[in-house]
Amino acid sequence: MNLGNITQIAFVISSLIMIPLISGNITLDNRDISGLAFSLNSSFVENNYSDYYSIKKEHLGEKVVYTYLTPYGKFTFSISPEKFEGEVFRIGRKVKVMYSSSEKVYELWEPEKYLKINTTPFRIESYLKTPYGSITFISQDGKNSTQISGYLPKNALIEILRESEQILYQEVELLKISTEEITGVRKVEITYLNCSGSKEKEYVEITNTGIVPVNLRGYVLKDMEGTNTKSYEFEDIILKPGESIKFDSSVTGITWNNKGDTAVLINPLGIIVSQRSCDE
Repeated sequence: MNLGNITQIAFVISSLIMIPLISGNITLDNRDISGLAFSLNSSFVENNYSDYYSIKKEHLGEKVVYTYLTPYGKFTFSISPEKFEGEVFRIGRKVKVMYSSSEKVYELWEPEKYLKINTTPFRIESYLKTPYGSITFISQDGKNSTQISGYLPKNALIEILRESEQILYQEVELLKISTEEITGVRKVEITYLNCSGSKEKEYVEITNTGIVPVNLRGYVLKDMEGTNTKSYEFEDIILKPGESIKFDSSVTGITWNNKGDTAVLINPLGIIVSQRSCDE
């Protein structure tokens, strides 16, 4: 894989979450992950999360295919000089992404529902099909058009389309998170745990040790030892590479016992990505 392909891959992955949601005004998270390409080269970091993911890597000609299983579902993505493809499989839902130099395609399958968003430099088309009707939005040359069939009212179809686009966005975001972790560019760790003192003095330190900015939204901090079963879910907090932040017990509601408590950090896919004990 030459440097030109590596640069192209980085651009592809960084654009994954930029889904054009025609039916609603949604600000998407376009985080810069330009360093991803280097991890996707021969220096692919397979051991970062080998204890948490079931990972399979295959070389099929010029294409490299990664498959990994998580508590959330099955993820696959493939990379070739021509395109990137990613898929998410879980009970009752499938999502597929395809990105090439000429178009981007996002697809969602659910029981009695199919959504496809196709974009080119000159045209965006969003198509929703249900047993009760279908709707197509087309944006081209500065003009928008809508096509409807079936017996559902237009407003009902637009609402289903909006909900489906939100689901698609969330699934692609998780695909992006997992891809970043598997390739080693996203890494968030508990770097210090202070278990002695009052609630104001006890704290856990979280550090972004990867090479891309990370939003902690959806990550959960939990005590895995003793009788303390409390957990704390982080809100929208973005950590730049190398940046650390401390959370004391008065904020998290978790008190740490200095005789064996272990703090664990769980990512949005339900996987423990870091842990630290009070005696470390």
